[in-house]
Amino acid sequence: MIPDDARPAPIHPAFAAPNRYLAVLAHYGRELALTLDTGRIYELALDGAVTLLGVPAALLCSRPTATAPGRVLLAQGVDLVLGEALAALSPQTTRSHITLTMIFNAERPEIAPEWRALTELLPSDAAAVAADQGLQLLLTLPVEQEQPALLHLLAPPPPLLSPDALAALRLLLGQVSVAQRNARLYLQATAWAQRLTALQTAGAEIGATLHLASVLATAVQHAVELVGAGTGVLALWNPQGRVLTAAAAAYGPALLDTGSSTAGPGDGLAGAVVRDRRLLLRTAAEGAAALPALVAVPLLWQGDLLGVLEVTDQHPTRLFSAEDQSLLMLLGQHTAGAIANARLYERAQGRLHQLTVLQDTSRAIISQLDYDTILRTVLRNVSSLLGTQMGAVYVPDERDGVIAGRAVVGVSMAGALTPLLTRRDGPIERVLQAGKTVAIYDLPTVGPPTDTALPPDVRSLLAVPLISQGRVLGALCIYAPQPRHWSPVEAELLLVFASQAAHAMQNALLFERLRAEKATLTTTITSMSDGLVVTDAGGRIILANPVADALFAVPFTTSEGANLLALLARSPYSVDYRGGDPTGDLLNVVLGQGLPYRGEIDVRGPTERTLEFSFLPVTRSSYQITGGLAVFHDITELRRVNDLKSDFLSMVSHELRTPLTSIKGFVKLVLLGEVGPVTTAQRECLEVADREADRLSRLINDLLDISRIEAGTVTFTWETLAPAPLVAEVLTVLQPQAAEVRLTLMADLPPTLPPVRGDRQRIIQILTNLLGNAIKFTPPGGAVQVSAAADGAYLRVQVADTGIGISAPALAHIFDRFYQVDSSHARAHGGTGLGLAITRQLVEGHGGTIQVTSTPGAGTTVEFTLPLAEG
Repeated sequence: MIPDDARPAPIHPAFAAPNRYLAVLAHYGRELALTLDTGRIYELALDGAVTLLGVPAALLCSRPTATAPGRVLLAQGVDLVLGEALAALSPQTTRSHITLTMIFNAERPEIAPEWRALTELLPSDAAAVAADQGLQLLLTLPVEQEQPALLHLLAPPPPLLSPDALAALRLLLGQVSVAQRNARLYLQATAWAQRLTALQTAGAEIGATLHLASVLATAVQHAVELVGAGTGVLALWNPQGRVLTAAAAAYGPALLDTGSSTAGPGDGLAGAVVRDRRLLLRTAAEGAAALPALVAVPLLWQGDLLGVLEVTDQHPTRLFSAEDQSLLMLLGQHTAGAIANARLYERAQGRLHQLTVLQDTSRAIISQLDYDTILRTVLRNVSSLLGTQMGAVYVPDERDGVIAGRAVVGVSMAGALTPLLTRRDGPIERVLQAGKTVAIYDLPTVGPPTDTALPPDVRSLLAVPLISQGRVLGALCIYAPQPRHWSPVEAELLLVFASQAAHAMQNALLFERLRAEKATLTTTITSMSDGLVVTDAGGRIILANPVADALFAVPFTTSEGANLLALLARSPYSVDYRGGDPTGDLLNVVLGQGLPYRGEIDVRGPTERTLEFSFLPVTRSSYQITGGLAVFHDITELRRVNDLKSDFLSMVSHELRTPLTSIKGFVKLVLLGEVGPVTTAQRECLEVADREADRLSRLINDLLDISRIEAGTVTFTWETLAPAPLVAEVLTVLQPQAAEVRLTLMADLPPTLPPVRGDRQRIIQILTNLLGNAIKFTPPGGAVQVSAAADGAYLRVQVADTGIGISAPALAHIFDRFYQVDSSHARAHGGTGLGLAITRQLVEGHGGTIQVTSTPGAGTTVEFTLPLAEG
């Protein structure tokens, strides 16, 4: 159980204030949010219920069903005999307890619990135990919505349970339900991750060998272990004989579900998989009771069936879940790929010379990006390997659709383009259209005599498609000087060459396209008016434009491979970062963590310039950082105009202050009757003028504050200050204003608030601005409250009101200078739109943050932080 010093004191429901319940709920809410352990969650639920209701005993148990009694999960103050009796209550009895009654008190609905006498529910011995403990009443509530768990609360009569206590308990149980759901989701995700890890391990072990027998044995063993089955068998498919033959087994004999080591299409579940080429399963409940649960998975590779994997479990209640089936399908894909690789390897053992030539060809074309050179290299090597020394590559002409020869070996281009080979229904056309291999034993026999004009010594043909990414790029043909039967091994070898050639062709085409795109990009970058430097993921320069060179007198454009920041530091000009130098590990921040950097740089060379510097990460669609983009935008003129604007505002504000002071003084003199009697109408006009003078004075003060902040001339007098007196001072000043519009102005501050470090007048200005806004935009009868609490190294202060609220679009601009919320209420109260902008600058000047949350029609909360005083 939870130690007494780690939990709140129990609440007496008859006398507790609502905020006491909220404090307890907050405590247990934090504890529930910090754990994913089911036992700990139940412990907090039981302890929280006892604390909230102040009952002497409580019990958590699983909900009983028609077939299984409940069991005690956790108890507090409950005897073992009593606990087991409560857990064993019938489902009907328990269900009748989970009721809440709605009553009306002074026309306000309240929820009342329904307590039951223990003597009506429990056996006599258990009831006696309860009576000895002074427990006579029982209230049962569901702990969760999704899982069978009940909370039994026991109390002596009469139970003291207010609506606030019950509401708090229901909120606690809601938090418990959410915490349990999160815990279960976490456990499910962890279990799935473990199974995926096991699948990954299995795939790695299966693919780690090219020995077919090892692949099969490893695959079937991992299949059984992956889904916790009893036995497994893997059968290979022979397409020529159309038969499945068991080749490996785990934890049992090498027999299929037919009871034999072989099966044909349609025989048993494995035969059905051969026929349908999809996963099939059978549960133990289907058919005779002796039949085990079974899953059969097709092993498919590139559309071909290689075999069937069967997994069996004799347990009568076993069901292979959708998750089990998905894992087996994924394992089947790994296994099919491994089988295909193993078979290819075994065949390749007898063709070492062929592999050597293939490797030489691969190396030659990988290092080559010229389209025609790739084709000639492939033709020379494969025709030599097959002993013919003759071949050609055909590609479709995209302009008129005719077949064109692109490369030849051993024959002339004219001979390769004879009508027999290039006609619409000829062998090359069939390869290009169907994407399949074509082998012809004797070419002169396949067409009319008029079409049999062939080059000398060309009698036979083997042609395969050049396919890349599902697209037929052309046809690779090998000729023989005499009629020849082409073996499947030769056709397969030619397909391997064709595959590599196709990919190399595609890469060559992509390279040409990228080269053209890079030329276009280079032209675009060169013509930009901003300086631009592109780097790789290590911060090394890839591309730059002359504007960047001119801005810093640094040869970015001719320093490919150099470090961006190191080269920038070599500028002969004075380069200063506004606001101080950026982090020393700027490359890691941008290129390692993917965080953009934006700042301003003052460059003093022949002329002084102010540059806006943006260093942004460049990512792929997979969010992998591939490089960086540095942009230098000249904002010298914008900065000059902004400085002029600030100077103008400052000058105008200063110049307006003196005549405004005189105007206000003379208005006061007239109002006081110093220059003669004043009529009622004149007084009203003068009072309006006086108020407008005050408003203009506030506007001038705001403009001066903004000017000082932008100019960086605002100074702070740092002191160690107690927050409570500052809040009290501001509330005292604003209380008449709040009373005038019938608002409740209050503070909710703990007595032990720590002191803060700040400027007294600036903090008072912050509070005055925020509370003044809250009063201004809260209708009569509302409330404005200041609250504060320590949070780490900061004091977190909230100003909350029940006013008109702020819409979501307006929230995005609430701290912009001169911005005012577009509403009739806001316009009626006027204002400069500078108060919140100044407030944010003052908060940030203290090293704090400020944010606003609001619901239109319900109120607004402004929260800001101030640093706590050290020590």
